[in-house]
Amino acid sequence: MFILVFGVISRFIPLGAYIALLVNLVLMIVLGVKGNEWTWRNKHWESVERFKKVQRRWAVWFLILLIIPVVGLAASVVLSALNTARQKGLQERQTQTSPQEQTVPAPQQTALTTKTINGITVSYPAGWSLTQQSSSFALAYTQNGDTEAIIQVTSAQLGATSFEAVVQQFLNGIPGKKGTLVSNTQTTFAGKQAERIVWDATNGKGVAIEYTTQLVNGGATLYLINYVANKDQLTALQSSADQIIQSIRF
Repeated sequence: MFILVFGVISRFIPLGAYIALLVNLVLMIVLGVKGNEWTWRNKHWESVERFKKVQRRWAVWFLILLIIPVVGLAASVVLSALNTARQKGLQERQTQTSPQEQTVPAPQQTALTTKTINGITVSYPAGWSLTQQSSSFALAYTQNGDTEAIIQVTSAQLGATSFEAVVQQFLNGIPGKKGTLVSNTQTTFAGKQAERIVWDATNGKGVAIEYTTQLVNGGATLYLINYVANKDQLTALQSSADQIIQSIRF
């Protein structure tokens, strides 16, 4: 997964990256189907309860390792496109406008477009474009050809893993992404138990970015809503982003 993210950022994805991704996918499927059986047969276990406890721990790690790379890959693609376009036009904008005038204007509050994807409904104003993926979708805000922010919504099955364990594992994974935790708050989202996590990071080009991640307990399903934007655009885009996030229903 790291190779693929690196390739997207550098715009060079060797054949080996595709092969590694395919092999990884095949192994995940095989281990998901036969892993428990092989583990039970090839090791002596004290009891069935001990075996189930260990397998639940592995399930937590699997879920976290599945979610975090998806979030990181989406953010890397968006921010790479943003920084490439911004560097090309930086000199021209500096000669024509002052630094205070370079803030991206907030999207106009116009009629909303409503979509339902994989049982999740979202409404968004003009200026935001929607991209659907297999188990998620993303909304990107573009101004003058530059992608300024992204909102990604992902779902995954919790299985036997508790919501609290998933939240803790996500918090533990932030330093590994070279991020700094700003705050985490227990809250509700659309009437469901949720955790709101705000964390800062810096991309490979030294640009400060901020993530607002909401983990939502849907019972058997975990929902992840991730909003990421360059910190210098947060004020201009906050109202529009909040409007979209608050419209999401499961």
